[in-house]
Amino acid sequence: NNLVNVLPDSPAPLLRLASAQHAAKRPDAAIQALRKALAMKPNNPDALGMLVLVHLAAGRADEALKEAAAVQKAWPKEAIGFVMQGEVLAAQNRLADAAKAYAEAARRQSTPGLAVRRHQLLQAAKETLAADAVAAAWFKDNPKDPIVRFYLGNAALQAKDFKSAAARYQEILALQPGHVAVMNNLAWALSELKDPAALGYAEKAHAKAVASRLKRNTSLTMRRNPGRSRLERCAKRLPRLVPDHSIAGACIATLKVISLGAIGTSRCRKSETRLG
Repeated sequence: NNLVNVLPDSPAPLLRLASAQHAAKRPDAAIQALRKALAMKPNNPDALGMLVLVHLAAGRADEALKEAAAVQKAWPKEAIGFVMQGEVLAAQNRLADAAKAYAEAARRQSTPGLAVRRHQLLQAAKETLAADAVAAAWFKDNPKDPIVRFYLGNAALQAKDFKSAAARYQEILALQPGHVAVMNNLAWALSELKDPAALGYAEKAHAKAVASRLKRNTSLTMRRNPGRSRLERCAKRLPRLVPDHSIAGACIATLKVISLGAIGTSRCRKSETRLG
């Protein structure tokens, strides 16, 4: 409130106030602050995104959809409004409809993140053939993209399809040799396949992780594998870099990103072509 008083003509303090009110579970106060911010700067994507987030977190899905529609009207050539709509629909478990909203987003802005989320929603909706088609179309247009490959590898790993996971990780290493997370996860997949090459990848990943001061812990289960004790020592010092791609929680997480203006606006058009 003090910052709002000091900068009465700036929407930035109001956005911070709204974020604090939202964190304190005071949605009406957060919405009031956001409305004031929008009165100062209409169509502010940060404020509009946060409005959707606040309404959705408060269980007001209909209001959240109205705000998403307002964003689509304000930014008709951008992906952001359709991403918002998709996340609200996903929160309602309307997964096929959410995937359609993401298809509209992808027509406006082609990014790995949008392709991943659309694929995830289709898989969750049990539309496997459609999900496979999304991945195939993405790779046709982006044959050297590692990001969607990493997602698919991780999804296969979580599904215990270790052969498919290993194949995806090996494709990425052909594009970006020596990537720590990919070598780490490839070692995991190969160990489950009882492939002795797992040890080599684990040791390389460990050596590179130490060199870059990557110190997050993991626990990989390497049973009945050649060199098991050495492999486990390496694995203990490596990150388990397999993000959670479940639907639960993803809607709010995505909308938090949107509320920071990180998706869809003209200032954020550049696609990532490398894994972090």
